[in-house]
Amino acid sequence: MIVPQCHNSFQLMLDYDFVQARVKATGSLQYGYTKTNGERMLITVFPSRNSAYETIWVFSKEDLPQVEEELFDD
Repeated sequence: MIVPQCHNSFQLMLDYDFVQARVKATGSLQYGYTKTNGERMLITVFPSRNSAYETIWVFSKEDLPQVEEELFDD
């Protein structure tokens, strides 16, 4: 469901130790990618308020906020 040019960088989002460390260090993590149908998606990961070990993942596609273009792997 992800365009081939996003496969390598998307692998970091599957490394939960990396995600957890990044969220802990910066307060959140954003990653943009393009689906095979051309839709651009943005993942935002926040720390959970209920647990130091859990995160909240938000996937958005409509009304994307203004984000840096380098978040997207086009």
